[in-house]
Amino acid sequence: MYRIIFSNYDDLKNPSYGGGGALAVHEVAKRLAKDFEVMVLTGKYYGSKNEVVDGVRYERAGTTILGPRAGQLFFLALLPFYARRMNYDLWIESFTPPFSVFFLPLFAKRPVIGLAHTLAGEDAERKYHLPFHLVERFGLKVYQRFIAVSEFIRQKISSIDPRAEIVVIPNGTDLSVCKKADREEKYILFLSRIEADQKGLDLLLNAYRLIKNQIGFPLYIAGAGNGKEERKLRQLIDRWGLADCVTLLGRVEKKEKEMLCSRAAIGVVPSRFESFSLAALEFLAFGLPVVAFDIPALSWLPSDAAIKVPAFDVVALARGLLTLASDAGLRRKMGDRGREVAQEYSWDSAAEKYREYILSIIGRDWDEKYPGLRREDSSAITGVVRDIVERKIPCYFISPHLDDAALSAGSLIRHLADKTEVWVLTVFSEADQGPLTLSAKRFLGKHGYNNSQEMYADRQEEDKEVWRKLGVSSAHLGFVDALWRKKDRPGLMARSFGRVFPEALYLYPTYRFHVVSGKLAPQDEKLKQDISASLNWIIPQRRKKMVFCPAGFGGHADHILAGAAVRSVFPDAILWKDYPYKVRRRDGNLYAGRIVSEWRVGLEEKQKLIFSYRSQTKQMFSKGHVPQRNEVFLVPFSQLRKEGDASFISDNFLGRSDRSYEK
Repeated sequence: MYRIIFSNYDDLKNPSYGGGGALAVHEVAKRLAKDFEVMVLTGKYYGSKNEVVDGVRYERAGTTILGPRAGQLFFLALLPFYARRMNYDLWIESFTPPFSVFFLPLFAKRPVIGLAHTLAGEDAERKYHLPFHLVERFGLKVYQRFIAVSEFIRQKISSIDPRAEIVVIPNGTDLSVCKKADREEKYILFLSRIEADQKGLDLLLNAYRLIKNQIGFPLYIAGAGNGKEERKLRQLIDRWGLADCVTLLGRVEKKEKEMLCSRAAIGVVPSRFESFSLAALEFLAFGLPVVAFDIPALSWLPSDAAIKVPAFDVVALARGLLTLASDAGLRRKMGDRGREVAQEYSWDSAAEKYREYILSIIGRDWDEKYPGLRREDSSAITGVVRDIVERKIPCYFISPHLDDAALSAGSLIRHLADKTEVWVLTVFSEADQGPLTLSAKRFLGKHGYNNSQEMYADRQEEDKEVWRKLGVSSAHLGFVDALWRKKDRPGLMARSFGRVFPEALYLYPTYRFHVVSGKLAPQDEKLKQDISASLNWIIPQRRKKMVFCPAGFGGHADHILAGAAVRSVFPDAILWKDYPYKVRRRDGNLYAGRIVSEWRVGLEEKQKLIFSYRSQTKQMFSKGHVPQRNEVFLVPFSQLRKEGDASFISDNFLGRSDRSYEK
């Protein structure tokens, strides 16, 4: 499953912002989460926390000490560090004011898409009198790929960098909540972030004061902003004597927003600067006629669903509001047309376009690294399994530890258990006696044991019982786990220090810096040969069979060692993605010559199988729930059938092994 990261300073719950860009990112991300592992990286704000919302993991970065604007700049400054440190297949950077870009492709390990909800450089320069647009223009040329929410934004980017690849994907709306109904028509509604200058609230209030005694509808202003902007808005209302006919509602959540839109008579968009205006689209979806300034970013608004007046003309804005307020028939006609227009914009459609573009970029990135190799084919493992079942091919799953086969391939093993002969062979099933390292002691304590051999004896019995209940044969090869593996010939210095610091006696003295470092101790080369010899002796050589083993993703020494030992004997073994470890960039060579394919059958039952390992899984999944993930396999395609062959699996593939270890 590919990992996608969105970065966007704003957040739906951010009390100072919570704008349309944050809503758009979330609506797309939660739909993409059905096919990808999706994370959204946002700025910190008071009360924020890392959490999962609608299947999307939110992580916060930055500071709240100096307020939201300083926090915004701090967040941008941290992005390059996150882009270097985190694991992902693709990064989508939602451009953030004041200069939109932050040169992320210069730091990122994988492809970056610039998501242009807005290009804020010119507007920020007008407000702050600093050359933000020059930084923006220079920065845009660093990016190769963009998603623009409107043709207007596409044209701006293209004028700066004609070579850029730009896909236009408009924002959407949730059409299911926008049902046609009799409207009460109680007020005029403004629905957006509170920012007087950009959103044109000063222009709106000025226009409204000219007609407040004629229009017959109060003005409701819904949205949140930082304290300074909200104070500025209240001062304008007081200065022009509008307190009796203008209501400030503050932040509104989804249900409240739906109620407001369903009772409004007119929606107003008085912005000086927009990139698309999600608020305008939502007004149309609810059947609200719109009054807006005729600015380039709102060119998509049709004239038969909205009254567009000359940009920033306060008198014309007042006249447009009066026109709609005084003609109920025109409001209904424009509202009906608005609903028709909104049908062309849905979040489901937008997310599907994102999905297609993401897959195309990941595919191209892969092709550049491994020309001619296919990376993903969902039919590969399905076809292999079909042939295994039809031809009763025995299967051997080589598990590094006493739970790994269940964690990474449990659903597939369950599926095959009553259809063919299945073996699970566990390589590292023993622990050595002390003295113990601190990492080993922590591991024992975490699982409620004081004695390592007692723990492994219990785990072996547990493992046998799990597979016996499924009708799966199992065996333990008896090699010592990395955390307990000692040096064969420790030097005099190591023996001396080892009396006080046992770490000096071990090949992998710490878990974090050694066991999962991705590097094997030189002494383990001999151990790899011993494991290979054992497997070659246990697994029958003169019969057709299918061998599965860990790819070694994530850098655990035992996983790398077990996978390498298997591949030295069975070079065409099918590899599984090690769960729950994360794929690192250096793992990319494991894909060579193999198709990535996902197994999706029986994932619900897999949770029970995993929790049968009671001595281990309570600590791994403390919340009592295993995140449901498709099982991922790397299937060698060099030995699969040619087009037109009756069988999916090549007979050569089933019999291939290196006989040098045969006894």
